[in-house]
Amino acid sequence: MRGLRVPTRRRGPRQPRNLYVFRFVPGTSPVHRLWAGTKLLCVLGIVITLTLVPSWPSIVLFALLALVAARVAKVPRTVIPRLPAWFWVSLLIGSLLALAAGRSPTLALGSFHVGLGSLATFLRAVAFGIVLLGSSAVVAWTTPLADLAPAVSRMGAPLRKLRVPIDELALTIALCVRCLPLLIDEMRTLLAARRLRPPRHAHSTKEDPSAADDTPTRRASKVRLRAQRVLAEPADLLTSALAMSMRRAGELGEAITARGGVSAGVGTRVGPRGRDVLAGSTVAAVCVAVLVLHFG
Repeated sequence: MRGLRVPTRRRGPRQPRNLYVFRFVPGTSPVHRLWAGTKLLCVLGIVITLTLVPSWPSIVLFALLALVAARVAKVPRTVIPRLPAWFWVSLLIGSLLALAAGRSPTLALGSFHVGLGSLATFLRAVAFGIVLLGSSAVVAWTTPLADLAPAVSRMGAPLRKLRVPIDELALTIALCVRCLPLLIDEMRTLLAARRLRPPRHAHSTKEDPSAADDTPTRRASKVRLRAQRVLAEPADLLTSALAMSMRRAGELGEAITARGGVSAGVGTRVGPRGRDVLAGSTVAAVCVAVLVLHFG
């Protein structure tokens, strides 16, 4: 009928995209078939090279290398997390602060000069971090978590002669990486459960008639009470997160003990092969070329 408005269906809150942080994306690409130690060594070489030569050409070169590796691995775009709005706001604030810092080179806009040196340094640091995170993400998306501990143990085998506990270190690194997705899921569950609870400090908005006299002592007590209410929420969440982490750690310790201890937790996997030599040589050649062109 004319004049009758059909109520529109409201959209619910946007569901956050699942974070594939250190989660394996199944596949059969050449990058997936590489040994885990080869990927770790390649990332280590990229980190060392960019630390020594943090220039724009080297950052762009290694960014292209990471993109080519992700393309060869056929990593879908859906695994890339959607960054929250506060991240972009903080990035914009950092850019404005860096722009206000000035430094040469300067851009002349009539009688007004703007220094772009600090802004360029800030953007280069951001690009540096993005390249390192992207390279690490490619390794995490293409490497099963069960292959990390054997790879670290195999690479650190020469240190056993110095009585370095390589197996314990390898198992610790593997457990830290393995538990990161579990920790994210647990924190999501904890925050969702906390939203369903009513406020612990619910109070009436009516003023107490006896509190008409606004003395300094009473104002100080009100400020102290408000501070306690503000700090109570993070304290509850922190306590719950610590209890959850201790419970998870106890369960992991019991599972490792039941399976035979540290040696059984590390396990054994196939070592490097011919394709690993080719991939490692390619990354090493790029790193050496960057160092030679910069210091040569």
